[in-house]
Amino acid sequence: MQEDRVSITMMETDNTELKKQLSKMQKQSTGKTAALEQRMSQLETKSFSMPEHKTSNIEHDLEVLQQKQRECDLVFYGVPEPPVESLPALREHVASLMDAESDDRPRPQIADVRRMGRSTGSINAKPRPVVVSFASKIDKSRGLKLKAVLRAKNIKLAPNLTPAQQTAKKRLQPAANVLYSEGKKPFWRVAKLWYWQEGKSFPYLPPPPPRGAAQNGAGGVASS
Repeated sequence: MQEDRVSITMMETDNTELKKQLSKMQKQSTGKTAALEQRMSQLETKSFSMPEHKTSNIEHDLEVLQQKQRECDLVFYGVPEPPVESLPALREHVASLMDAESDDRPRPQIADVRRMGRSTGSINAKPRPVVVSFASKIDKSRGLKLKAVLRAKNIKLAPNLTPAQQTAKKRLQPAANVLYSEGKKPFWRVAKLWYWQEGKSFPYLPPPPPRGAAQNGAGGVASS
């Protein structure tokens, strides 16, 4: 009986310690996000008063910060959405989706979750995607390794792209289609296009423009 009490006490201690560590990770993540958002706000304010040649640098810095802010994110598509949903319930649901009884790998730690867009309130509406912010890049990597587990539950994963990255990916989609038709197995690393060829992966490099197009762009006059 005494041994059982000691065992229960040790379990309670371990549980308390785990909760403290998770709380610490969440606070650190929140602090980093707040700092990034403050820096983005400062850059946006500066861009209004900058000359045009400097504005492009500000926009570049904003894009870098936005990508930094999203580097530990994954978007979950297909997570059922009830008519009424709280963030704690959503967080618990996402965590349970990544649980596999036959898999003894460490579970990824979640820092934050949120639905994308506004709720329509309709029962028949398609569930909104869920942005899952992991506690670290390692946790995000652990989440990615559970793709097969999530696919079996009709959940698909995607990176949380910035608007600029979405535009770049859309622009490269025709090139991806060409690579696929050539049997080169294209794939995406965030918004960058890669492909497999003879067992090796390569980044996609756009072909150089034709010589005539380059000359015309440099001030040449095209013949009619």
